[in-house]
Amino acid sequence: MMLSLSLLRSEKSEKQVYSCAISTNGLVAAGNSDGTTTLVRPDRVQILSNHKYPVSALCFKDDDVISASADHSIVIYDSASDKVKEKLMIHKGPVRCLCVSKDGSLLISGSSDQTIGITNIITNPDVARYLKLTESDSGMLSGVCISYDNSLIVAVATSGTIFLYDANSPKPLHCHYDAHYNGVNGCDMTTHEERNLLCTVGADYLAKLWYVDNYVLVPHKTLSGTLDRFSAASFTCWETVNSFYLLDHMTKQ
Repeated sequence: MMLSLSLLRSEKSEKQVYSCAISTNGLVAAGNSDGTTTLVRPDRVQILSNHKYPVSALCFKDDDVISASADHSIVIYDSASDKVKEKLMIHKGPVRCLCVSKDGSLLISGSSDQTIGITNIITNPDVARYLKLTESDSGMLSGVCISYDNSLIVAVATSGTIFLYDANSPKPLHCHYDAHYNGVNGCDMTTHEERNLLCTVGADYLAKLWYVDNYVLVPHKTLSGTLDRFSAASFTCWETVNSFYLLDHMTKQ
């Protein structure tokens, strides 16, 4: 993973990598500062271009790349042709984070308009319903994730807050404040021993694992040792917690 990004950044270009994602089949996507997405396949490297501003978030639905940008748009590319399958304009502000549910039906998006969009990208991709942050939270959304059964949605913010939602309720059922000093930068969720296990990473150089029981966070483990702040977290698969990667921020802040 880190090698792939290093190779992408070493091209003779002034592009900077703003986001990245890996599919379950090993495809690598990197979102660039010029609005393009670099898709690395086993046999070729493809450049996808449909945003006016930097690509701030990426995820995969199977092998279909989904990208988001400060131009308020979300683009879903067809994996077979690399052409645009859907272009969604469901937010009034820059889109900062994305994730797709395990069954591939729901796209969760977090925006600077302080809303979290939930879109059924299979049956009705043009319509979203929204979750909202608490009015007292002034941070920007920096990550979203969804549980295996689609019942729990977690959002994290640069204020250091973790929000826990019932997927059918517009307001958070629980907020965990000051989860990371200087803010939470990313999150992901898996299952472990029939419980939801959340990973959050922050500007405090820490990665934290939490069990989520009845929409309440139960601390499990804290990992440290990086020389720079973490900017993203992802479990490599949903069924196990034996392997997950933490992506260090590539540039010193």
